[in-house]
Amino acid sequence: ITQKLGQGSFARVYKCKSEIDQKEYALKVINKSSLSEQQYQRLKIEIAIMQSINHPNIIHSFEQLQTNQYFVIVMDYVKHGELLQYLNKPLTESKAANYIIQIAAALRYCHCLGIIHRDLKFENVLVGDDDSLVITDFGLGNISTYPDKTFFTSKTLCGSPHYIAPEVIDGNYDGKKSDIWSLGIMLYVMLLNEFPFNGKQEELYQIYNKAKAGIEQNLKCSEEASQLLRKLLDPKPELRATFDEIFQSPFFKKYSKIDQNIITILSNNKQIKFYPDESDVMSSNKLHEISGIKLEQKKTENSCRWCSNELKPIKIASQPGFQVKKSYKLGQKVQQDDLLSIICKCLIEIFQKEITIIYHEQRCKIDNSVDIQITNPNLQLTLLSIATNKVEYFEQITEKLNQHLYSKEKVKQFWLMQDVRCFCDQLEY
Repeated sequence: ITQKLGQGSFARVYKCKSEIDQKEYALKVINKSSLSEQQYQRLKIEIAIMQSINHPNIIHSFEQLQTNQYFVIVMDYVKHGELLQYLNKPLTESKAANYIIQIAAALRYCHCLGIIHRDLKFENVLVGDDDSLVITDFGLGNISTYPDKTFFTSKTLCGSPHYIAPEVIDGNYDGKKSDIWSLGIMLYVMLLNEFPFNGKQEELYQIYNKAKAGIEQNLKCSEEASQLLRKLLDPKPELRATFDEIFQSPFFKKYSKIDQNIITILSNNKQIKFYPDESDVMSSNKLHEISGIKLEQKKTENSCRWCSNELKPIKIASQPGFQVKKSYKLGQKVQQDDLLSIICKCLIEIFQKEITIIYHEQRCKIDNSVDIQITNPNLQLTLLSIATNKVEYFEQITEKLNQHLYSKEKVKQFWLMQDVRCFCDQLEY
């Protein structure tokens, strides 16, 4: 142990150096006797999140130790302290964008894994080298117990007054939407150097009443930033910006670029992961086991790979506006993801164009020229409904399907293909 970094009501944090790899780490030392049962359960959730997540912008726990008196958590050491101390004046728009893109990407990554933060604020974001940010303190975080990754909470009031979404005060809220509100508060402060809804820390309902009215229209920042802030800080959660809208906003597009695989975003010469890959999902499966939270319903073979909602079989294809519509009967059973991958491979080889997958509709499309939908009229029969504008397209597609469906060659999964965009009911991937 080389330095004491800070102290709270029931924990102390130290900087230490490993004798094995000479790396610096942070040690969080918690006195067991100071924890209530509720605080102990919250600690288990926080440890589960830090241990299971692998993202450069989210704090990670490497090891947990305990003695008769203390819990000891070994974490990342982030050397430049809290982001709050760097906000003594308005940031330039490019600097604010660099920061908010990192936070938004990490937050979306968490939400995709069924994790919410619920106390996002500048004190809980640390600054590393090269202006890299790390979200920390998941002490009020929560883990979804439902396969659709929603967080509808009845009465849990948590967070810090200036950052709390108005619906949290009302008592029924979606934790994802309240996290996005907090993200909006942070962007507002970065650009304007003041909170949008002023009030004393203890006057929660004074802040709440102002927040319900929404932000002023004439903000002293660019139109791109103003437009995004109005969406992030919409008092009606159902109208608040989604992550699709955030990442496709003019403000984000001005300072960042999403990669073709829809997995990372490039900002300020940094590749930032904003969607978990297969190994991340596998690692996150430990969350419920470590935290002791019971999962209400396990993901099944017929669940969406992203939002985990059940996929219902399509009985009849809906493909209006095409001149040629024909069915292709599968002679063997093929798992849906494998079938979509084969369809994508066929279309890429023929057309060399970007493909869109609507996952819940089990559909592959190329603009307005080709639409292929997997249908299951009954349990024994799977058909591909192929809609095109030219007969020769149908012939080319069926020829390629015959080639790849019965080949032993392994086809790359569609979500890893460069020219494929994937949508589920919740988000674009």
